[in-house]
Amino acid sequence: MKKRILLMISRPRTGSSYAGELLSKSGPFDYRGEIFNSQAPYNLKPAEFAEIFGCAMNSMSAREQATLVRENALKVLSYLGAKAGEQRVVVVKLFENHLSHAVLATLVASAEVACFALDRA
Repeated sequence: MKKRILLMISRPRTGSSYAGELLSKSGPFDYRGEIFNSQAPYNLKPAEFAEIFGCAMNSMSAREQATLVRENALKVLSYLGAKAGEQRVVVVKLFENHLSHAVLATLVASAEVACFALDRA
């Protein structure tokens, strides 16, 4: 299976947003930002949320939405990768506190996901 999801695992203030924007301007990359950050918008459109989870975003609190998205990270990424198509790669940025270590380990081990870490020396 072709990898269509690229996780950028980084720390704050490393230039990760800039790197994501550069990727989206060059080649087949679609930068979706911090989908799993519960403190910021999830960058999921209401229609995408409904397709993934079978319910409307406005029927849930923001906390319930965040929990659902974070606990089903691979499902969310698989949906976005499939929606992007064969010629596109979805790029998602993660900080250490966005997902539990167990969920992150599942993502890293997935055949659909490629990863790179970005740190600042």
